Amino acid sequence: MSAMDLFKLDFSSRIWFTYRQNFEEIPGTGITSDLGWGCMLRSAQMMVAQALVMRFLGRGAFSAFAMKGSVFESQATVASSLTQKLA
Repeated sequence: MSAMDLFKLDFSSRIWFTYRQNFEEIPGTGITSDLGWGCMLRSAQMMVAQALVMRFLGRGAFSAFAMKGSVFESQATVASSLTQKLA
């Protein structure tokens, strides 16, 4: 694998939580999205999730899955493995 392939594999293995939208309105606010205020929560969640993956599954946790299927399938598989480790 080239250095670029390794970089792409590593980059694509980062856990990514995206904006939420169209959820039930927060009472009295009219807000149905976390656009503009949810980034701090998402950032913290992503850092904690990535730290747990690194600690319990190791840096190569996504390697076996990254070349097959989608990123979402890889993350679901890694999440399942991590849940089993933490149980």
